[in-house]
Amino acid sequence: MASLKSLKTDFDLISRITLEFNQKPSVKSFILENPHRVVLDFSGVQGVGQKQIPVKKYKIREVRLAQFKPEILRLVIEGEEKLYYEVKNSGSTVILEVWARLLDGKSIVLDAGHGGKDPGAVGAFGIKEKDVTLKLVLSGKVLVEKLGGRVVLTRDRDIFVPLPQRVKFANNSGANAFISVHLNAATDPTARGIETYFKAGREDSESLAAKLQKQLIDEFGFKDRGLKTAAFYVIKNVRLPAVLAEIGFVTNPEEIKIVNSSDGLARFARALAKALL
Repeated sequence: MASLKSLKTDFDLISRITLEFNQKPSVKSFILENPHRVVLDFSGVQGVGQKQIPVKKYKIREVRLAQFKPEILRLVIEGEEKLYYEVKNSGSTVILEVWARLLDGKSIVLDAGHGGKDPGAVGAFGIKEKDVTLKLVLSGKVLVEKLGGRVVLTRDRDIFVPLPQRVKFANNSGANAFISVHLNAATDPTARGIETYFKAGREDSESLAAKLQKQLIDEFGFKDRGLKTAAFYVIKNVRLPAVLAEIGFVTNPEEIKIVNSSDGLARFARALAKALL
């Protein structure tokens, strides 16, 4: 018989519950309704007391763990609405990822700065701004869509898109917001931090900028360079709430190493999604 060694929880946009057993268990997953629940039954596992974890965030009401039958351990995640899930089973470790469509009805244009013949700034390690901005928006698109949102990109590959074309595309997109993604640059390699721009006098854009800036700082922990106004072509001419975010400095070796990593791309995606909540 298997036994449960540990249970770890991490509640976020994509919540994760990790169960470690002393040997590989047999797992069956299914959905129950009224109320909506994600259920995992672990066969051949016994000797576990009842556990109840109130959550009440990210549309998860609570998590329950109990001995359903003498040889079946049951994990229940109760949602405030329909939950989606994925089970990752690796040997004696089982990871359950659970999420709700938190961004249902939200629609956004993501604009990867530069592209094609325009590399943007070239920074530490020869990294080009255009390549990192594209990776950032592609990462953001995956998470936002997983959470039920709609994402349209001004470019999805390494091509040059003129600024007027980006603006026209955004204005015809039917989206709720526009975020242009860039990296900062300076001759001083120690220059650092994140800043977000909006057009002066646009309260809707300022509100979006404030939300995005806060989430970016929370995720990356970089220096907060604050909100700034500017008349950049895209945020000046896009009719949607529009902002331009500088995600750290491509010329700062420490910052670009983080931003350009898989972890950095995930941090950006989470910040973006939380700014849209």
